[in-house]
Order: sequence, then C-alpha cells, then structure tokens
Amino acid sequence: MKYTKVKKINRATGEPCGFRWQFTKYNPKTQINERVPVKAIPKHIRNSQDESEVEAYCKSQDAIDQTARHRAKLRIEWRKKYDDYNKLLEDFSTYQAERAPNSYLNDVYYLEQYAFHFFLTKKENNTYWQWYLHFDEFRKWLKTEKPAKWNRETLSLNTQNRIIKALNVFLGMVAKANDKNIPRCQHYKRDELNQITSLDILSEEEVMIISKELREISPLSCDFFIVLARTGMRENEALGLALSFLSEGNIQGAKLDKLHSHIKRYPFPEYYGYICLESQPQLKSIRTKEKFCDRLGTTWEVGSVPRKPLKLRKKISPENYRFIPIFDKEAWNILVDRWNAQQEKKERNAHGEDLRNYLLFDTLTASIFYNDLKEAYRRASLIFKSPHMNRHFFLTWFYECCDSDRFLAKVISGHIDERSIENYSHLRDFIGREQQAKKQATTKMKRLS
Repeated sequence: MKYTKVKKINRATGEPCGFRWQFTKYNPKTQINERVPVKAIPKHIRNSQDESEVEAYCKSQDAIDQTARHRAKLRIEWRKKYDDYNKLLEDFSTYQAERAPNSYLNDVYYLEQYAFHFFLTKKENNTYWQWYLHFDEFRKWLKTEKPAKWNRETLSLNTQNRIIKALNVFLGMVAKANDKNIPRCQHYKRDELNQITSLDILSEEEVMIISKELREISPLSCDFFIVLARTGMRENEALGLALSFLSEGNIQGAKLDKLHSHIKRYPFPEYYGYICLESQPQLKSIRTKEKFCDRLGTTWEVGSVPRKPLKLRKKISPENYRFIPIFDKEAWNILVDRWNAQQEKKERNAHGEDLRNYLLFDTLTASIFYNDLKEAYRRASLIFKSPHMNRHFFLTWFYECCDSDRFLAKVISGHIDERSIENYSHLRDFIGREQQAKKQATTKMKRLS
C-alpha cells in the first residue's frame, strides 16, 4: 500500500484548507494501482498528522496482504501434486449439485479450501480412506484457522460444521463409488452451535431507528430493510422479487384456502395482499452482464435474471412456491409503489416479455445493501446486526401470533425442519421471560389481603 499527501480544498471558497492522505493499493487482477476507499481506512489514520504513523500502517497492511497471498498459495499446492483430486473435486461438484442445488457451491468451496488443504497439503496424505486418523487434529485445526475469505480471526462454529459436513459428503461419495466403508468425521450437535439469543433479535425500536438512518443514506435500501423486517423473507429471496410475485387481496386457490383459513384462526391483523415466492436469483450481480449458461444448460440473455429454486427445494415448480401475506401497511405501500414503477417499465418492454426480469428492488445487490446497513448502524451507534436478523424479527412475532402453528410455520417461513420451528418457540418464550424479569425489577409484588 502507498500513500500520498493531497491538499484539501474548501468547496465553498476554493481555497486550500489543510491536507489529507490518499491511499492506493496494487490489484493483481487488474495489474494497476487502485485507490483504496476512504471507508476502508481507519479514521485515526485518515486524520493523523504524523506521517510515520501512516507509513507504519501501510507497511502493516503490506505484511497482511503478503501473509494472505502465502496462505492462498498453500491452499492450492495439492492441485499440482494430486491430479486425481482435481477430478474428484469435479465429481463432487456434480454429485452435490444434484443433492443440494442451492448450496452445493459453498460445499465445493469448503471441501477445496479447508478439507483438501488440511489433508493433502498440511498432512500430505493422499489416501482418503486413511483420513480418519487425522479427524481429531482436523477439528482442532478448524478452531484456530483464519477464514480464507472474511476478515475474522477464526471460523464460526457453524462454518466449521459446514466444512465437516462437506468432507463427510465427499467421503460418502467415494465410499459408495468404491464400495468401501469409510469412517466419517464427527460434526457438532445442534445444541453445541452458536444459538440465537434475545440480544441478537432486532427490537421494534431498533427497526424504527435503522429505518430512519437508512432513509437518509439510501431510500432504496430503507424500503428493502422494511420489507425484510415485515415479511421474513431471506435477503436473496427479496432481491429477486419480481412483477409476477405480488398480488392484492386474499390468498386464493383450491389448496390455498387452507392457508387463508388458518391465518383467520389467530389474532393477526388483516393482510393487504401477498407474495408468491417462486424462485430466487442465481447470481450475486442479480442480472447478467453477458450471456450466461447455467449448470442445467439454460441460456440467459444479457440483462435477464437467472433463477434457481428456493432454499431446501430442488426445482422451481408450483408445489415448491411459498406464500407470504403482507400484514404491515407501510411494507405493502412500498411494494405497491415499486410494483407500479416496474409495470411502467413492462409497458415499455424494457426487459423483455418475462415478468420475472422486472425486479421490485432493481439495481440493489446484497453488497450495496450490506454497506448501507453498516453505515446506518454506525450512525445510530448501535451494534451491527446482519440482514438475516430481520427475518428472525418477523418470524419471532409471527410464531407468537400463531402459537407456533406447524402448518403456518412451514408455509410462511419455508422451514422444513421441525427443529427450526421449535427454536423460534423457545426463543419467543425466552424473550417473554426476559421482559417479565425487567418489569419485575422496577415494580414490587402485591401481597394478598
């Protein structure tokens, strides 16, 4: 990293008013020096008057980058030694894509970056049916290993578990292919993993505060935040909301009458309309920037939105759709305004005939929203909570209203695992006990006469 001293100019007068530091870093992909965003530099470094402090910071960043490059180099050494494992990784990708079409890329990444790296590079053992001899070391190593992607000190327990499960799926695949019995690595039990507590869940007050801050930063991100908090959709599902997904009135249909009647049993407010979630975007960029061919051989034109099944679903089909009623007036008005705007684009045929290409939150991506959200939390001086906490906020309220009705819980949330539903029930009870404890801490109990 390099730094230069640049004069500050007063925009009102055009006169110099001190100086600031400008930082650049070499990008190996583009092979040019690129300016480092201001937000990526610590505030005390940006405002420092001591050049030696700035120089020391740049050297420390160079050391961090050099270490990261060395670690990345080590992670791919096995590719040069064991060509058969390149082929096995391809086989695993194909095998897992059939089993888990939505998450198989993560499993391939975990297997390649962590499991293969440990057993092939660090232990230099290319005999996978002997890997069980190192399972204990592998689990201990995962606890201390720095993530390959994220700027964190260690891997979370959930990520460690996913890595171990990806390894076990791989061992199951090769065991089946070779008709051998290969031991599996023990993964963490559900109650050992990081559990969501009441401190992680957003409060109604926090939703209002963050909405207000986001409105000043980006109205688009603010609308998106409110819709997440009031519908319980996952982030990628909401980014893929299209013109054909939103409907007015009651949920109707031969099979959906049961859903409508179940909602009427409980003290929910009247809902204004509903979302029929059919699918979610395949790409992080949402829209294609060039012609794209997915793993099923489907070709997507430039500017279209490639689709994949919803989480825990293997294909896009009516039996896998999810229906979400909109109980909140503000969220409904946001969706209606955005629906009308996209309808005007459809009349101009801006994105072709496919209604799924007309997105209600067009131009927004996960990274843009994440950065806006972090800035909103910073301005509000609150501890940052990920976008997924909006989903927990809604589902905790929803499960409380419907008394954890199993049918409603599955249809609205998209959860298939009964244990996920039970987790929300326990969390709801825990929050209730906390609220009661706080109330009792400020009042006195009444004696019976």
